[in-house]
Amino acid sequence: MNEKAHFSEEEVAICSDAINEGKYQGLPETFRNHLAECDQCASEVLLVADIAFDFSLSANQNARGSKKRWFFIASITSVAAILIFAFLIFVYNPWNNSINEIALIQDTTSVKNIKENQINKEIDTISKTNQIIPNENQQMAAFIEDEQFEKLYESFKESYRGSSIEITTKGVLTYPQIDSLKWNNKYHEKLVVEFYTNKGVLYSNETTDGNGCRIPKFSSGLYYWKLINMDYELLYVGKIKGNI
Repeated sequence: MNEKAHFSEEEVAICSDAINEGKYQGLPETFRNHLAECDQCASEVLLVADIAFDFSLSANQNARGSKKRWFFIASITSVAAILIFAFLIFVYNPWNNSINEIALIQDTTSVKNIKENQINKEIDTISKTNQIIPNENQQMAAFIEDEQFEKLYESFKESYRGSSIEITTKGVLTYPQIDSLKWNNKYHEKLVVEFYTNKGVLYSNETTDGNGCRIPKFSSGLYYWKLINMDYELLYVGKIKGNI
């Protein structure tokens, strides 16, 4: 470079960069001497250096501002992404769906159980009703009079055969209010007592020489009893109504 000539644009740029970078002492000695002697070049270098410094500062600030804005936008975006992800998990999470399905199954099972219970109750009611009717019919049937025994009973009504035996429990007896048959057997004859159902079927019998006997355990229904001596003579026929 000619010391008397002014700096070229390239030389001005080199000097201004050296000033901004703190490397002024690293410039060639001829450059520093020229700047010390030439006010015009010195002013131009300082102006360019100042402009370059302001531009660099502005660029750095813009860069920092951009970084801050980018960080803020990134933060907002991250938060939004997390919220969206959480929402999607809540809505479409298979676990939630499983819970909903389990709840639905439980509700369905509860409804099914209620219906089954109602059906079972209805069936039970029908069964009980069907049982009541046969039971009532059976109870009524248990009190149907036997034609043959009724004829015998009517023939012995208010009377008895055999002067030695006197019947004291006459007519229709109600069991268990009356639990014994009684007569007067003054000679202690051996007697046979037979008990029959209302269908004429032998229920039980016993032999005694006393003045009576206990009535066996009867259920509800109509029963007949016979008193017979050892000569197989029928002394009396009576009726017993079991009222259990």
